[in-house]
Amino acid sequence: MASLDGTAQTWAQQAQEILAGAQEQLASSEEMLASANALREMAEALRLLIERFQTDEEEKISG
Repeated sequence: MASLDGTAQTWAQQAQEILAGAQEQLASSEEMLASANALREMAEALRLLIERFQTDEEEKISG
């Protein structure tokens, strides 16, 4: 019976290690998602800036 208890304890420890690794991966994924969202916002701001610049240039040409 002691052997079974030791095996169960080993499995529980391995499961905890796997869970810890999964939690680290989740944290990393969340950081990457936050970075991707920040990049998306910067890209949108840049797109709006370019659009405004083009409009200003078109007004200069036509005005």
